[in-house]
Amino acid sequence: MSEKFNVIVHSLIVDDPYIEEKILSPIADIKFIPNDRRDDFYKVVSKAHGIIIADRKIDSNTIKKMNRCKVISRQGVGVDNIDVDEARKNNIVVANVPDYCTEDVANYTVASILSITRYIHIYNKHIKEGLWNIKSPFSTDKLPPIRRISTQTLGVVGYGKIAKAVIDKMKNFNVNILIYYPRIKEEFKEEGVKFVDFEKLLKDSDIITLHIPLTEETRYMFDIEAFKTMKSTSFLVNTSRGAIVKEQDLYTALKQRLIAGAAIDVMEEEPPKKDNPLLKLDNIIITPHMAFLSADSHEEMRIKAAENVKKALLKGKTIL
Repeated sequence: MSEKFNVIVHSLIVDDPYIEEKILSPIADIKFIPNDRRDDFYKVVSKAHGIIIADRKIDSNTIKKMNRCKVISRQGVGVDNIDVDEARKNNIVVANVPDYCTEDVANYTVASILSITRYIHIYNKHIKEGLWNIKSPFSTDKLPPIRRISTQTLGVVGYGKIAKAVIDKMKNFNVNILIYYPRIKEEFKEEGVKFVDFEKLLKDSDIITLHIPLTEETRYMFDIEAFKTMKSTSFLVNTSRGAIVKEQDLYTALKQRLIAGAAIDVMEEEPPKKDNPLLKLDNIIITPHMAFLSADSHEEMRIKAAENVKKALLKGKTIL
């Protein structure tokens, strides 16, 4: 190959592109643009044959400027920050890394379920405030009694790799498991779980965990009507996308005790504004979109995203 490709690395999870350079330098010149230099990135996209990003938005106007681009590779599972339809119209491959963090997100989900249902975050807060009382979540915060996990029903929204990993792990706790996933046919059966419609999952679950992509169908799937249908003693866990849950309605549900609590790793706006009312509530755990994160998953994600670019540039391979 007489001339190398040009590849831009522009990602909030990359401080030093040594992994990307190791994989791509034999075939490409790497231009690294730190994530805080947003405007610089948009100025040079027209020169790139390949782009590696994390959460930077790639809309139709940006894609129309990418005259040389063959591949956009996202370091992550979802591609909702990329206009995939416009990319396809322009013969640009859109690649993702769907399987790098299955174990990590599943473990985070199980940890969140155990933490919120045992009120560990509330006990921790009370102890630091000088309150040592095993009844404090009930007397101070007026929360429902703690229940043994094996007496409860877990509702799982979704049935992809992460959802299945969560199901396998939670079976060890002997919980009753319900699944809502519209693509599953009624006759499909799996030992230890039951597929139900959305309303039944809302009504019967003590804990609901979300593992679905953000689409027009799933946007604001959990709104005030959904929360009103859930048990007042129930809990919500969201590691999918923030906009699957309508935040203002979640605040109302937690504030008015329509549900008992929530643990969310994703928000509609990340980072949230300082005046976001959810930040003032005690019956919610919020983490900064880090359910996927471990040293192992971080490295695997970067390697696979770079390899996607290499495959697409050399072979024209369609990933999605």
